[in-house]
Amino acid sequence: MKVTDIKTLSEAEILDKIKELRRELLMLRIQRVNGRLDKPHLLKEYKKDVSRMLTILTERKMSENV
Repeated sequence: MKVTDIKTLSEAEILDKIKELRRELLMLRIQRVNGRLDKPHLLKEYKKDVSRMLTILTERKMSENV
């Protein structure tokens, strides 16, 4: 997900997306342990997406405090 797309979302939508991606990451990790992971690149991609979303949330909170 691109940063510009994330910035258009509300805080609640971002939090929902984070929950969804973390659930997907858990499922991918389980698949990796079982040896059934078809798309290993998604692990890295989802981790980066979660980090981007958390960064944007932090930026928003910092800008509100200033």
